[in-house]
Amino acid sequence: MDGLIAGIIGYLLGSIAFSKIIVKKTTGLDLTVEGSKNTGAMNSYETTGKKWIGVSVFLLDGLKGFFACIIVYFLFLGNENLMMLISYSGVFAVIGHNFNLWLRMKGGRGLATAVGVLLFVNPIAIFQWLLVWLISYFGVRKNIHVANAIATIGAPIMVLISPDKLIEITMLVDIDGASGYLQLVAMLAFVILLKHIEPLQNLVKENKLFSE
Repeated sequence: MDGLIAGIIGYLLGSIAFSKIIVKKTTGLDLTVEGSKNTGAMNSYETTGKKWIGVSVFLLDGLKGFFACIIVYFLFLGNENLMMLISYSGVFAVIGHNFNLWLRMKGGRGLATAVGVLLFVNPIAIFQWLLVWLISYFGVRKNIHVANAIATIGAPIMVLISPDKLIEITMLVDIDGASGYLQLVAMLAFVILLKHIEPLQNLVKENKLFSE
């Protein structure tokens, strides 16, 4: 039951479509039918051409993941399965953002919301993701979707090969377990990758996966 509650809290917070609300109020445009049709920071910026909207959406989407975790943390403080419950809330916040029931299962790609989750638990995977992204973008293919996918696959691998002690000393909440953190990062990566399948398939069809 605790896991169900944590998941529901995460999903409901994650499904708050800040981007759709902000873009609709400021420009009258509907993100679900404009541009890439994603309700994330990237499409918010590309559709409106306004950097402040893109930045605002990214921050607000990140806060959804952060607050999903903080609410569950204090709600179940002292629970022996606290790490698992936080993981549930964080992962389901990303699921709620990516597969929004109120938007007919449309949504974003989950990166900002996942950043919010990791900022609450342990931010080391964010830096590892960014490192792999930079290597991928400048060393493999200058395409955001390709770099995102490679970095998202690489992040849990980087966590796996990191010393347990490093993971433990960088934890920001009073819970232990490098293995629990690895599971969280792996689950977040899986949900994020699901939303990168379509753009990667489009690149393959256009023979542009690794070249223009």
